[in-house]
Amino acid sequence: MLNKTRCVDRLVDHPRVLALLDRLLLPHYLLSQLQVINIRPGEEAQLLHPDDGFYPVPRPRPELSVATIWAIDEFTADNGATILIPGSHRWPDGRTPTHADPT
Repeated sequence: MLNKTRCVDRLVDHPRVLALLDRLLLPHYLLSQLQVINIRPGEEAQLLHPDDGFYPVPRPRPELSVATIWAIDEFTADNGATILIPGSHRWPDGRTPTHADPT
């Protein structure tokens, strides 16, 4: 995104986000991804998944990454709003989310 437009610059280094990152992560953390997702009518929703599932560190674990979401349109089930499952960050290894989990 940073190569395509300057309108997202203020989001990347937003003071509130940086303050949170400073508190949660070790010094010298790295911005590793900036993406836009646009779910169009008729598209399939993403499968439920943990964003940190690729880390080979047993769960539960300290914070290894942080994701921020900036909604530029209304978040709805029809347009693919992100689903959060409270407490899932404390699940043991091998526990996968299902649609029966509370959101």
